[in-house]
Amino acid sequence: SIFELASGQIIGAGAIQHLGRDAANPFEIGWRLRQDKWGQGFASEAARAMAAFAFETLNAPALRAVCDPANQASAQVMLRLGMSYRGVERWYDADCAVYAMSRSDWQRRA
Repeated sequence: SIFELASGQIIGAGAIQHLGRDAANPFEIGWRLRQDKWGQGFASEAARAMAAFAFETLNAPALRAVCDPANQASAQVMLRLGMSYRGVERWYDADCAVYAMSRSDWQRRA
């Protein structure tokens, strides 16, 4: 769950899982926020915390994130995190914009 500290309310959810729910694939990070909390930095803060956990605790060698290609706000979160655009691929029965970063990319930004 993603909590807003000021109010104590749950405002969204985040996840770290294997892309496509298949352990043969890299870890994926993802988030969803209530619409009234969009554009306030919560997604970026959650993405940074999840990436830190993935790289520093789970020892993930790489991370991926996907979004609807039209979702520019989510894509901007991925870019601010330091991810690179890889193209459009088919995941979860939809065409998705795919972003990626390696552990060394993360360490260079830290």
